[in-house]
Amino acid sequence: MPLAPTLAKPIARYLLLALFVLIAGLQMAKVHIWPLSTHGADFVCPAWLYLESRRGKTFFRHLGLPPEKPLRLAAGTFALCLLWELGQLGHSIPGTYDPYDLLAYFLGAAAAYGLDH
Repeated sequence: MPLAPTLAKPIARYLLLALFVLIAGLQMAKVHIWPLSTHGADFVCPAWLYLESRRGKTFFRHLGLPPEKPLRLAAGTFALCLLWELGQLGHSIPGTYDPYDLLAYFLGAAAAYGLDH
């Protein structure tokens, strides 16, 4: 079942959005605050994707990851991020491979799953 419409869930989404905007602003201003400006988006994006997937608002439901399966969604979110980073390692996706990105992806998906339960 999708997330219950409690006060905490919309607040989490808005806080993630605010954090993402803050991180983007820091990066555009070339302000380096480790780990916020270097890996903050790598933490926020999987958490956001997980929360939106739990609402049934992403393509995951077409891949056999329905909103009713939160652990599958968290694992699928991390797997998608892992594939992205491995694509950078193999130079098939533009960007720089960074193993710390994998840690941030995992922590973002795990934190969202943890807050969801």
